Amino acid sequence: MGCLTGTGRFVFFVALITQAVMFAQYPSIYFENSLYNCLILLVLPTLLAWFAVLTCCHGNEQLQNMWFVWGVYVLTLLIPMVGIIYGRLRESLDSNQFFGPNILLMTTCGSPAIALLLLTTAKGTATHEENIELFTQLCGNVVLDLFDYIEILDILLSQNENFHLSSALQVCIVVFVCISLVLSTLEMAEMKCETASYVNEIVIRKKTYLLRLILQMFLVNIALLVIRLIVWFKYKHNASIFIAKNVIIIMMSIIGLVRFFAQ
Repeated sequence: MGCLTGTGRFVFFVALITQAVMFAQYPSIYFENSLYNCLILLVLPTLLAWFAVLTCCHGNEQLQNMWFVWGVYVLTLLIPMVGIIYGRLRESLDSNQFFGPNILLMTTCGSPAIALLLLTTAKGTATHEENIELFTQLCGNVVLDLFDYIEILDILLSQNENFHLSSALQVCIVVFVCISLVLSTLEMAEMKCETASYVNEIVIRKKTYLLRLILQMFLVNIALLVIRLIVWFKYKHNASIFIAKNVIIIMMSIIGLVRFFAQ
C-alpha cells in the first residue's frame, strides 16, 4: 500500500507540473513573449500546500484537509489560467498548431485527474471501507462537476463563423466557471471523519454544507442552466445532456435544503 501511495503521489506531482507547463505555453506563444513561461511558477503554492498537509496532518486529518490543497490549486493556478487563456486568448487559438484548442481542452481535463490523485494518495487511520466511503463522498460530485465546467468552456472553443456567442455571454461563462471552481473547494471541505468510541463516522460540516448548497444552486447550476438554454435556443448549439444534469442537480439541491431545515 505504501508503494502504491508513493507512486500515486509521484504521478500527482508530475500531472500538476505538466498541466502548469502546458497552460503556460499558451500565453507565451500567443502573446509572443517567452516571459509568460514564468507562469509555471504558479504551481509552487499548490506544491507547498500539499507538502504542508502531508507533513503536518496525520491519520484522517490528512484526507479531510486536502480541500485546502485543492483550494490553493484552484485560486493560484486554475482560475488564473482559465481567465488568461479562455478569457483573453480563446479567439486567437489556432487549431493548426500543436498548442491549439484540442490540447488546451485535454490540459484542462487534467484537473479531474488531479483531484482524484490528490484524494486517493492521502492516508487515513480509518478502515479501508471507511476511507473508500469518505473518498467517494469527497470526490464523486467534485469530479462530475469539473467535467460540467469543462464542457461549458468547450462551448467557447467551439465557436466558428456559423456559431459565435456574444461577448457578454462569453464573459459570463468564464466568470461563472471560476465561481464554480471556488465552490468546489467548499464541496470538498464539507465532509470529515470523526472518531467516537473507536468508531470512525463520516459527518457533514452543516454550515459549510448549507452555504455550499445555496451558492452552488444559484451561482453554478441555475446560472449554467440559463447559459446553456440561451446557447441552445438562441445559437442552436446542442447542450441537452448537461442541461438535464443541471436540472437534476437543482432538484436535488432543493430536496437537500428541505431536508436540512426539516431536521
